[in-house]
Amino acid sequence: MAARINVIEIDRGWSNIEKNIRKMGGAETRVGLFGSGGGADENLAARASVQEYGSRRWKGGGRPFMRQSFDKNVGDLERLAKKEYDQVVDQKQSVSKMVKTVGAWMEGKIKETITTGNFRPLKPATIRAKGSSTPLIDTGQMRNSITHKDKVR
Repeated sequence: MAARINVIEIDRGWSNIEKNIRKMGGAETRVGLFGSGGGADENLAARASVQEYGSRRWKGGGRPFMRQSFDKNVGDLERLAKKEYDQVVDQKQSVSKMVKTVGAWMEGKIKETITTGNFRPLKPATIRAKGSSTPLIDTGQMRNSITHKDKVR
């Protein structure tokens, strides 16, 4: 007579961990200024691009607030991303929360750089025209328009 063996599978959350790891493969956050296909915010995104990269007409080049933010904070960003990843794997938070946390953090760093970044000084004529020597900030509209868009598939 053959022995009868009963096998009981105890998941302990592994299937959920696998599902979340697959989700993380399609997760992303984009941080910056996003035009909506026209109007004032589209113009603002275009002006921010000129500030970031410069233009043919603007011989002095750009004031790279986004690249400066990333370069200055890449180590901290990697540590945050790992910490958030571990929280998902440990089933302490969702993939959506992870992506939102990283996006909001980087959004804050870009806004901080706009305010306190290391930029070449404005020309005297520009200072007179705008009434301030602070690069990148005139009305604050560009800084306030920095946001993040998150996607989890």
